[in-house]
Parts: sequence; C-alpha cells; structure tokens
Amino acid sequence: TVESIIASNNDYLITVKKNQPKLYAQFDQLSATSMRLSSHQTLDKNRGRLDHRQVHVYACPEAITATWVGAYRVIEVIRSGHRKGLPYWHKHYYLSSLKIDSAEYFSKGIRGHWRIENRLHWVKDVFLNEDHSGIVQHSAAQTLSVFRTLALNLYRLKGYASWKEAVARFGSKIRLLYAIIRT
Repeated sequence: TVESIIASNNDYLITVKKNQPKLYAQFDQLSATSMRLSSHQTLDKNRGRLDHRQVHVYACPEAITATWVGAYRVIEVIRSGHRKGLPYWHKHYYLSSLKIDSAEYFSKGIRGHWRIENRLHWVKDVFLNEDHSGIVQHSAAQTLSVFRTLALNLYRLKGYASWKEAVARFGSKIRLLYAIIRT
C-alpha cells in the first residue's frame, strides 16, 4: 500500500497499533532513546474533560525505512487527562512519509482526522449500527452509507449537533424532512 502511495507522488501518515508488535516496540525504543526533532503540547478543556496532548517527532531509523517505502518521520502522540473524573493516559504512534519536522503540523493533521472520525464514522458506527448492517451487496451498502452521511450533514446544517436529537425531531415527519431538503 505505501509503495502505491509513494509511486503516485502522495504522502502517508499511518497509525501504528499494538497489533504490529515489532514495529510498535521499535517506536517505543526510539522514543525512549532518541532525540526529538520537535515537540508540541496542547491543553484542552471540553465537555467536562481535561485533555493534555503531547506530540513528538523523531527521525525514522534506517531499519524502518528499509522496510517501509518512503518512511521519513515517526510521530508519538501522548494523550492524558481526566474524563468523568477518572484519569486516562494513551500513547499512539504514526509513521509518515512527509518531509516535515513540525510537531504542531502533525498535531493539527492528526486532530483533524480524529474530528472526522468522531463526528462522522463514530456516529454512523455507534448510532446507526452501520458496521453490522444486514445489507451484503456492496453497492447497496455504499448507497445507504452516502444517504446516512447526507442526512447527518443536513441535520448539522440545520443546527443539530446531536444525531439522536435530530432523529427525535424528524424521525417520521416526512414534511419536515422535505422542507430541509428543499432549502
């Protein structure tokens, strides 16, 4: 996959999870022993949560660049804080082909991705149970996914931040739905 991305003159930023234990361990070792090229920190207070993020950028070692075409930077993101009064701490690693040293740049890109994930994919997976849909034909599943995304965006354009609230308001009220589409 990364070969295709690089061959098409594009870049990648890939999450490295613990299901890749050797690579994850290499990144743990790298962050413990190597000099950071850049660091960036943010502190956010949102919906009763206190979220502290640290982003660190490292040069990609040759052992990794030999295996991962185009690999240039390793990014470490450490999130900690309190949610519902309970402390939490998470560490994530990313591998990137971008020839950038700025931790702030990577921080904004990763946060932007998670914003999409949380505002769209999570809503579709959790509230609409999209991943467990009984529809097996690929084109039908894609079409319904597009309609769900359209509905979600229409509700948000009308000022509804909550899918649950919008469904309660418009659930079986065809005339109200039609009014949204017409505007």
